[in-house]
Amino acid sequence: MHHTLPKDYDFYVSHHLPRFLANIPYAGAFGVDLFFCLSSYLITELLLREKDKTGHLNVKAFYVRRMLRIWPLYFSFVLFAYGLTFIVPTERFSMAQLFMFLFLMGNWAELFGGIESCVAPLWSVSIEAQFYLLWPLVVRKASRKQIMQICFGMIGVALVWRSFIQTHLNAPHLMIWNGTFSHLDTISYGILVSVIGVTDKIPGWKRIGFALAGVTAWVFAASLRERGDAMMALVALGSVAILRAGIGLDLKQRYLVRLGMVSYGLYVYHEFFLNRFNQILPNTHGWGFITWWVLSLGSTMLVALVSYRFLESPFLKLKEKFAVVKSRPV
Repeated sequence: MHHTLPKDYDFYVSHHLPRFLANIPYAGAFGVDLFFCLSSYLITELLLREKDKTGHLNVKAFYVRRMLRIWPLYFSFVLFAYGLTFIVPTERFSMAQLFMFLFLMGNWAELFGGIESCVAPLWSVSIEAQFYLLWPLVVRKASRKQIMQICFGMIGVALVWRSFIQTHLNAPHLMIWNGTFSHLDTISYGILVSVIGVTDKIPGWKRIGFALAGVTAWVFAASLRERGDAMMALVALGSVAILRAGIGLDLKQRYLVRLGMVSYGLYVYHEFFLNRFNQILPNTHGWGFITWWVLSLGSTMLVALVSYRFLESPFLKLKEKFAVVKSRPV
């Protein structure tokens, strides 16, 4: 939604549509923070279960599992994106930026010099990798109470960091959006949900309430149109509300479960197909837009499924050998 639908108010006004609709695709960017919140919840949950079950954490095994899950697709696509710059003039991804992505510092590469490449969305994977590097070391040593205290400290760091950047820089939005510290409150909220513990079974009206509260916070944050401290704080609160709405949700639809399994691939490949079909099609207005959207989405889904089957699955099977606690329901 964020990468395809118009986000300018004038577009909706000129088409006699409610002006606030522009905030919905703008809020699509906040899916990145939902990803951070979900990931920190899941990783902390698995680490705490392992610690409770065995009395300690095998940090080395954790690193191996994360590498086998993230690295094969990540590095394959980063190198593919760099190779693409030699044959597609509109793809610009420098050698310096390549090295930053290879060393999992892509968010800082995006921050200091906008990347005009289909690899750009992978900046968020770098923030994830930085979290994965440090968090198991914390969980191994800290009690649940200490983890909660650390989370409150991280939330404070995020608020102070964003406030400082916003008041001391002329163009703070990239530093706030792509900086690692800016998302620490979102990450902390996911951790706190795991540490505090929540029941899987809640009434449907509560799930709907959490979901509506989260979406409302996102849309209101989008209406601010400035990636500053207030917007990011609302985004973090909205993300944890949406996360809470989904925990324990029993999905029966196999196709949704399947898309969930390949969601990493969907995220990695989508920008490539949006860019390519945008070049191939004569325009992206009217029926041209629908064609562009359907072809891009369909191609992304197909390639993500093929990638999962032939590129990722062999590594995922190897990953299971290092699992102490199962990461997905059987």
